[in-house]
Amino acid sequence: MALHLLASSFTAPGADLRWDDGFLREERARLGLGRRSDRMTAAVLSALDRLEGRPDDAPLLFGSMLGVQSRITALQNDLIDFPEDQIGPVSFSCSVHNAVPGAAAIRFGMKVPVFSLAGFDRLPERVLSLADAVLSAGDADHALAILTEERSAFADRAMRLLGLEPMEFAAVFLLERAKEGDEAFTVPPGADYFRRIGSLLPN
Repeated sequence: MALHLLASSFTAPGADLRWDDGFLREERARLGLGRRSDRMTAAVLSALDRLEGRPDDAPLLFGSMLGVQSRITALQNDLIDFPEDQIGPVSFSCSVHNAVPGAAAIRFGMKVPVFSLAGFDRLPERVLSLADAVLSAGDADHALAILTEERSAFADRAMRLLGLEPMEFAAVFLLERAKEGDEAFTVPPGADYFRRIGSLLPN
């Protein structure tokens, strides 16, 4: 795998390791998102919008351990509270794992392939491996890798089982195939990725 990092953007958590609600409200308004848009989507679109030199034709590779936790939890609550045939299709569609990159493609008018990967401590490596495969196929010059996590009771437990402090983040990496002399882009192996996510980005 030989990838080169061209640019990156990061929506970091606040002091309590969650995205600041006030910041997300401001970003929803700035990006023209509905007030009901979920937290992860707002955070990811914020990072994408601020990415320097973002191309409109780069495939999106989205990686998250558990996906849109606020939407999934809301759907589960609806399934408990209402008959199954009364659950709205929009509620379901917004809870699926590829809802966030789909929203990004729609928001930025990107007519590109979208890949959505779930997993745990080796997820970042697999996202980058897929980016390498996509770029090696020669159908695109760049790829956008999105790595993000949202907190919930279940997500916090999963992170603690990996020996991690629960946190929220949205990181976007603009990648190309490395050329001779380029510094290869890698991520720390395994769970160290989550501990060092902020250090992956240039100052």
